Amino acid sequence: MLAFSGALAAGSSFAGGAIGFVTSWAYIQKMAAPSGGRDPRVLLRNHALAECLKLGLTVVAFAAVFIFFREVAVVPLLLTFMATLAMYWVALLVVF
Repeated sequence: MLAFSGALAAGSSFAGGAIGFVTSWAYIQKMAAPSGGRDPRVLLRNHALAECLKLGLTVVAFAAVFIFFREVAVVPLLLTFMATLAMYWVALLVVF
């Protein structure tokens, strides 16, 4: 990206990928935390809380990028974020 579109697009792409990665990592950490064993109600509650955490972190991270990185290239930012999330779905298809 740096060679084709410049430092601004490369930095924006990195930020989009980082947001996708960090929020998914936070979800995994919440789901992997031991609490309640294999009780379905606990698993569902943890899943719902992890999704809320992921959504909240995504909103905060995008707000931080738009506030502190004023000259952000929006298209590379969003495309890389979407590509990061799409790869998780592709990985699920390949694994299962």
